[in-house]
Amino acid sequence: NTAPSYSGKGGLNNSTNMQKSKGYSRLWRGVQTMTTGCIPAHALYFSSYEYTKSLLSTTTISPTTGMSQTQLNTFGASVAGAISALCHDVIMTPMDTIKQRMQLGHYQSMGNAFREIMKSEGWNGLYRSFGITVLTNIPYGMIMVSTNEFLRNMMMDAKREKMSMEQHQQQVLDIQTTMLAGCGAGMVAAAVTSPLDRVKTRLQTQRLINSSSPTTTACPKAAKKLSIPHYTGINDAFTSIIKEEGYQGLWRGLSPRLLTHTPAVAISWTSYELAKQFLHNHFE
Repeated sequence: NTAPSYSGKGGLNNSTNMQKSKGYSRLWRGVQTMTTGCIPAHALYFSSYEYTKSLLSTTTISPTTGMSQTQLNTFGASVAGAISALCHDVIMTPMDTIKQRMQLGHYQSMGNAFREIMKSEGWNGLYRSFGITVLTNIPYGMIMVSTNEFLRNMMMDAKREKMSMEQHQQQVLDIQTTMLAGCGAGMVAAAVTSPLDRVKTRLQTQRLINSSSPTTTACPKAAKKLSIPHYTGINDAFTSIIKEEGYQGLWRGLSPRLLTHTPAVAISWTSYELAKQFLHNHFE
């Protein structure tokens, strides 16, 4: 028995199909992997981002106000995004693999998924998609961080033009600016890297037998045979998508990707900036 296949024409259709098959709880399968991995992964992400930003930021003097401004240019933002994404993916890749498989109906829990993958595939099973994950998330991080910094600086500069000298000296990054910049950055980065994410998902959710299938219990040799990876690598998964679905197949899932990444980036960066301001105001 294999996991149910949801091949609707869009994210809402797939969501409805899953709800009918397993109930609303099916939409939340694998969420525990994200809550477990996100805290250390994001701590490493933002720490590496701040460290890289401190090394690559430049300070300039405004010709109109005479005030100094420290900003991260496009190149520096791209480098910071790439390094942050790499550090983040070291932690999140195995968690994301488990999440993807649990969402398709494989395994009963996060612990069960980890044990079964380690038993049949080893560490390579958890990190099989690491190459395509990095290939996806480094460009994503470069585009997202550089776009975020660009939009922030543009909006902050526009607001400075309407401020007095005293207001300019007291200007801080506000929630509205952070939210709007985050939305724009998440939307652009998610759209550009969508084909790479589709290939990554193919590698993570290869046609593996359901761990709860009777065949697994009755015939371990058959289960081991069926757990052999279907795709040999990134190029194989990429060409199979084009062969089976055409080039439009690379863009399947774009709508739910935009719907999740656009607010997610805005919320993530706004929460981070608010936390950073709180710590700065109360502990420095």
